Amino acid sequence: MGPSSTRSAPLVAVVASVLVGGSMAFAPHYAAGVSAFSSSRSSSNVVGGGAVARRIGGVGVGGISSSTTTRNGRRRAAGGAVGAAPVSMGLGVALPALKWALALPTMYGLMSVNEYFTHRYYQHAEYNKDKFFQALAKTFNLPRRIRGGGHVEHHAETYDDMLLKTDDPNWMRSPAAKSLNDDPWRGTAFTWKVTGQMTLQMLFTTLPTFMGVLRFSFAQTIGILLPCMLMHALVWNALHPGMHGLPDVPLSVGAPSSTLAPFINSWYFRYLYQVS
Repeated sequence: MGPSSTRSAPLVAVVASVLVGGSMAFAPHYAAGVSAFSSSRSSSNVVGGGAVARRIGGVGVGGISSSTTTRNGRRRAAGGAVGAAPVSMGLGVALPALKWALALPTMYGLMSVNEYFTHRYYQHAEYNKDKFFQALAKTFNLPRRIRGGGHVEHHAETYDDMLLKTDDPNWMRSPAAKSLNDDPWRGTAFTWKVTGQMTLQMLFTTLPTFMGVLRFSFAQTIGILLPCMLMHALVWNALHPGMHGLPDVPLSVGAPSSTLAPFINSWYFRYLYQVS
């Protein structure tokens, strides 16, 4: 995939991200429902503790005296809530640990969704023939056709062995080749501008998911998103330009290829090359 497709703002990817992000708007209501359900279960446990206390002669769970006698002779559990405290404390420790454990897999999934919509509907310009997006364009007076930023031209320029047709005079005279001539990396590198645009797109799904579902703060969410986007750019620029025989990306242009260059022959990069 060539990031030259994001030279202009990928509007279609933003629209798609809003749709995906909107599906997460129910999250606060879901969380409130879970909280209410948990509270009702805790209340049931207190009542149940009283019943247990009656059966075992007034001795509460955990050996704590938990009953008093009312005027009508009934027993009331006073220690049931105390017995539930270790459970609540355990959940208080487990839930934050669980959300942090889910953070990276969730971010990977959201980045994959963003990549899918950008690649399919913007870079390959399926926006131009998709009935849903065309209806949106007509309704909100958006562009009816997009070019895709040169991604299709990049595919056309690439041989099966991943080298480019820049040695073919006939190809270099074609309009497709000429459209890539202004970019030294011919659409294969993530510039800082491209990385910024992709980060902006990610906000539409990351904020509702991380803040609404996983209950991270805004600062925590951004603190997770930015390093992930930087790592994505570093991996891409270390692999993609060199795959096509093009020069490394310097820091002045984008995430530098040299950062992960020592690992380019590792199993991870070999795997990425095979699946690219």
